[in-house]
Amino acid sequence: MAWRLYFFPKVGTGSLADPIRPKYLRELGIAFAAMDYGGEAIYLAGAEVTTSQHIELAAHPDSLALPAQLDKLVGADAIPAIRIRLEGAGLPGLWVTSAMTYRQVLHVIGQIMQFAQRFRGVVRRGLFDGGVTLETLLNELTLVGQQDLRDVAISLQLDPSKLILTASLRDILRTVTSSLAPAVVGSEQL
Repeated sequence: MAWRLYFFPKVGTGSLADPIRPKYLRELGIAFAAMDYGGEAIYLAGAEVTTSQHIELAAHPDSLALPAQLDKLVGADAIPAIRIRLEGAGLPGLWVTSAMTYRQVLHVIGQIMQFAQRFRGVVRRGLFDGGVTLETLLNELTLVGQQDLRDVAISLQLDPSKLILTASLRDILRTVTSSLAPAVVGSEQL
């Protein structure tokens, strides 16, 4: 058995019989720890898995298995898949380079996911509701939308002055969240 991290789609209706969860793990009877991306359809999940379970989980085209050794550099060959998966889930991913370790990448992603979770909890909607994208500029949001981002930043004791009106949500998520504490999934500090 080995501890492994994955990105999985979010599934479930939210009922007791069908809770919202990362896809595949419950169906295979695997206990897991996970964090979601607020109202978005992706989870970062960790689980103790056997080699055969890992092979099965990693084989799904809508999953992204991370290497067991998070402190190794992201290989240039892995960059396109990582960027596509992150961007497809509304997570900024174009900044990922081969000079970074997987843990460094996950550190940033964990910070952004924490912000999105707080946003969902405070504002009661997702970051991308109403047609908002990573390319949406802060000044293109309604005044209420701009204030919602400020309120969430302040609630997390983040610097709201980093919310620059001409910055995209992509840039805001990276800069505003950069001082958040590392996220933890299971026993893995990101």
